[in-house]
Amino acid sequence: MDRSKLQKILDAVPDMYFILDGDGVLLDFKPSRTTQPLIPPEQFLEKPLAEVFSPEISEAAMEHVRRVLATGQESRMSYTLPVQGDKEHFEARFIHLDEGEVLVMVRDVTEHRRSDESLRALINASTDMAFLLDREGRILAINDRAASDYGMKAEKMTGVLYWDLLDGETTAVRRQRFAGVLRTGEPTLALDISRDQVFEVNTNPLHGPDGRVAGVAYFIRDITAKVQADQELIESEARYRHVFEKNPVPMYIYDMDTLMILEVNKAMTVNYGYTRDEMTAMGIKDIRPPEDVKELLKNVSDRRPGQIWLGQRRHLRADGSVIDVETTSSDFPFRQTRARLVLCNDVTEKVRMRKELEQSEERFRVAFETSPDCIVIVDLEKRTIVDVNEEFVSNSGYEKEEVLGRNAMKVGVWADKSDRDRFYEVISGPGSVESFEGDFRTKDGTVKRGLLSARTIDLAGKAHLLIIVRDVTRLMETREQLKSSLEEKEILLKEIHHRVKNNLQVISGLLDLQAHHITDPLGRAVYKESQNRVITMALIHEELYQSTDLAQVHFGDYIRNLCDNLMISYGVDRERIDLKVDTGKANMVVDTAIPCGLIINELVTNSLKHAFPGDRKGTISISFHTLPDELYELTVSDDGVGIPGDVDIQRTSTLGMRLVTVLVQQLGGTLEIGAGEGTSFTMVFSEYHEAGTVLY
Repeated sequence: MDRSKLQKILDAVPDMYFILDGDGVLLDFKPSRTTQPLIPPEQFLEKPLAEVFSPEISEAAMEHVRRVLATGQESRMSYTLPVQGDKEHFEARFIHLDEGEVLVMVRDVTEHRRSDESLRALINASTDMAFLLDREGRILAINDRAASDYGMKAEKMTGVLYWDLLDGETTAVRRQRFAGVLRTGEPTLALDISRDQVFEVNTNPLHGPDGRVAGVAYFIRDITAKVQADQELIESEARYRHVFEKNPVPMYIYDMDTLMILEVNKAMTVNYGYTRDEMTAMGIKDIRPPEDVKELLKNVSDRRPGQIWLGQRRHLRADGSVIDVETTSSDFPFRQTRARLVLCNDVTEKVRMRKELEQSEERFRVAFETSPDCIVIVDLEKRTIVDVNEEFVSNSGYEKEEVLGRNAMKVGVWADKSDRDRFYEVISGPGSVESFEGDFRTKDGTVKRGLLSARTIDLAGKAHLLIIVRDVTRLMETREQLKSSLEEKEILLKEIHHRVKNNLQVISGLLDLQAHHITDPLGRAVYKESQNRVITMALIHEELYQSTDLAQVHFGDYIRNLCDNLMISYGVDRERIDLKVDTGKANMVVDTAIPCGLIINELVTNSLKHAFPGDRKGTISISFHTLPDELYELTVSDDGVGIPGDVDIQRTSTLGMRLVTVLVQQLGGTLEIGAGEGTSFTMVFSEYHEAGTVLY
């Protein structure tokens, strides 16, 4: 070709070029449109490569020059140069010219190389199965998640033909999709069903420096659990409809924004005398007496999520009669509307009985005043004396005016402060106490021995203690007999805890035996989780059986035993997953310890199952400490893969997380969920007691 024509062609090319002779001397040069040489051309033209480039680059380039001159075929070379503290990547093409000269076309591929490295980093960081294929379908890069699914190591799979890893039907479908991406350069998203599993397959084209499709990036996500969850949701909605319609308690659902009734069950229409169409055309204000509407609007303005509202209301029937109802309401997802579900329990008869009870207070007052024992009523919160009977005045020597509104310890009724403290410690658990012995001082300084019984009662909506004290000063000879009786009770309680623990262990064993007959892995996992929940409760009774304090559990020791049991149950490699437990000294009543134990069981189980897929290593941490104002803080966290962005923990339908939410509400606590580097659950709550079990 004429040299002038060649020059015009080369000048039109956007790449940088050099012309070399057979000895590697630079005869000609043109910069690219975007890249300028690091040194002026006049300083390297007419000089050999060895004087311009490093020995490694110049020697490699001369090998390509000699190969091109010897074979006449094009050759390619990649190299890197330091530029302003960074590295830039270049690709050189060596082309044979006439008269023993070689044309070198140089292209800056730095951005493409960085893009490729970023894509490989994305592949390795993805929690999905991810890999890159070249145009022939050979693996260029693959992450550990995908490699483990094929039973191989990632470093051993580079260069492997991907199609050899698939079965026949899957191979045909994915090859067809692969060819379409190479042909069109457009990404695809499809679902593949294989071996009772459902996969979401995302294919994306990889473009080379020349803009052509050089390969395909695959991102494959196992969505089997999500599909199953969606199916379970559909089934649960059908069950909800059945339960809602057949429930004997009147129920309705209303729109939180418009306050219109959206749905009612049959019991609602029967008890209120309306038809369903009539009620769904009404608002919740229409079933309340006019004078109660103001209070209603105040109550429904509280929209805190996740709350349960309890209260006693008055409702109107269709015939105009007013009934008293106890309502329970909570947020309820319904037809993509912000709604609340309300249960209405008719307590008209209960209210009538309560009024009759109020009328009997006079009879109580007579019994109170004429009792042969000293009776004292104490405000439980303030611990001040609210009332005393005439026997107390006669026995103690104090007038009513001298003790009412005052603390018994400050008055001097308790002869020994330790007796007072011991009394409140005993009563703080079950809510009542029988035959409590203590020393009491009369106004003239005489110390008497008293046998005290007490229980919590409700007066005007506030908790009080009704304390009955009998003077047993002359009955001291019965002390040893009473002491012996107390020891027998302690032995009996220990035996009860021991037998409850044994019975729970029998249940655990039965679940384990039944699980061996379950072939479905998911079904067997459900049995294991149920078994662990039973063991969680059994450990409480074992702690109490071995403890000298039958009312409280040493919670730090209990947490460690529970977590060790879970690690063993799931066969966890302690070198792969480390468990850290940090607890202060805390003794906790059974009513609080059992739900706390179940919460820890669910959260630690969740971390063991989901936070460390494959061979991932990490740490599960449990922290339990007391806070001011008699509060507890429990944190369960891990540094695993974290919660996927599309999962809403607060609305998940899994039994474990629903159980955690319900138990936190039962404890009257708050739950905070942290995501990012792993997952953390932090709960703050106070001591919890079942109704009627608190001792003061």
